[in-house]
Amino acid sequence: MRPIFDTLVLFVLGTILGSFINALLFRFNTGKSMWGRSACMTCGETLHSRDLIPVFSYLLMGGKCRFCTSLVSFQYPIVEILAGVISVFSFAANPELTSFVLVLTFFNLLLFIGVYDLRHTIIPDVFVFAAGAVALLYQFALSNWQISLIDPYALLAGPILALPLACIWAFSKGRAMGLGDAKLFLAAGWFLGFLPGIAAFLISFWGGAIVGVLLLLFKTSFAGKQVRMKSEIPFGPFIIAAVAVVYFARIDVFTIFSILK
Repeated sequence: MRPIFDTLVLFVLGTILGSFINALLFRFNTGKSMWGRSACMTCGETLHSRDLIPVFSYLLMGGKCRFCTSLVSFQYPIVEILAGVISVFSFAANPELTSFVLVLTFFNLLLFIGVYDLRHTIIPDVFVFAAGAVALLYQFALSNWQISLIDPYALLAGPILALPLACIWAFSKGRAMGLGDAKLFLAAGWFLGFLPGIAAFLISFWGGAIVGVLLLLFKTSFAGKQVRMKSEIPFGPFIIAAVAVVYFARIDVFTIFSILK
């Protein structure tokens, strides 16, 4: 029973982080205070503690505001659940406290970046630079806090993997890809290292291509917008999904090649 209890505690703590991430997502770059009381975005009524229980408040209220009955964004429970899953997986991969905190922080930063990119098709510099800093700290922690023991290939992985995306951005003048995607892969490369980083690079492009083709074939929408040949589809979420798959499934480029054979 103990592992089940521990997993539940980790999940609940993660959903609380997810609730904070939601608040940041709806307030960042809007001029609103990051520390003010939460309020309904439709009627402006201040929300109370029973309205702010991660996941459960959304379910108990039927996805509606208790005051004006307007629909509450489905983003709230999704982000909270994802943050809970991140918490559980991060601890399973890193039971040691320092590594757990660094991995948890890194993936929660990526969660914010991915959802923000979906909503606004832009990756905020402050969050991607923070993710890069955490990635370097993680490599430092893996080397027992000794700079001389840091894997040099991991340090090179960031700029090497970011370079192709930066070139695409430069040659297309930002039409094919944003510079934020290159910055995101800089952080991802530092975090994953060289061989897993290449795997994430391949998976992100394959995933983006497959989803893009399917959206066009079925003439559906992505992030609330109708997809057409010239539509701008955020690439950040595909990078982030690939990084998560590679890290938690312990995949590297040789794993992919062995599967393809």
